[in-house]
Amino acid sequence: MRTIVFITMLFLTASIFSLTGFAVSEVNATLDNTGTLNDDHTTSVVGSLLGNAYPNPFRSGVSNSTNINVTIKAGETGTVTIFNIKGQTVKTFPLKAGEHTLTWDGKDSSSGIYFYKLITPSIHTTKKLVLLK
Repeated sequence: MRTIVFITMLFLTASIFSLTGFAVSEVNATLDNTGTLNDDHTTSVVGSLLGNAYPNPFRSGVSNSTNINVTIKAGETGTVTIFNIKGQTVKTFPLKAGEHTLTWDGKDSSSGIYFYKLITPSIHTTKKLVLLK
């Protein structure tokens, strides 16, 4: 994990920007005339991201499934599609902006290699997962 920090000081005002992954955190701190530190902290998503499936490989069944973390940039919508090795669509998840955890149990699918793909206006990315029966 890489963190980039920029510090700007002007008239006892500090702004700190931290870029970690695809989220930007901003902290604005001011020191008033009584010596009290006032701060304001905000976080916003600046890019869409497709996380790794976990567990991977996974076994299908009642209590077994795989989870996929997805972040969709503000102002965008996206789709995560799971498809088999033949390119046939197995499951589709339409998503709005924000952070999501998708769960797929694979109960109607056979053992094998599958792919999951995130498509938004700003990103097209595909990853692999393995289903065991």
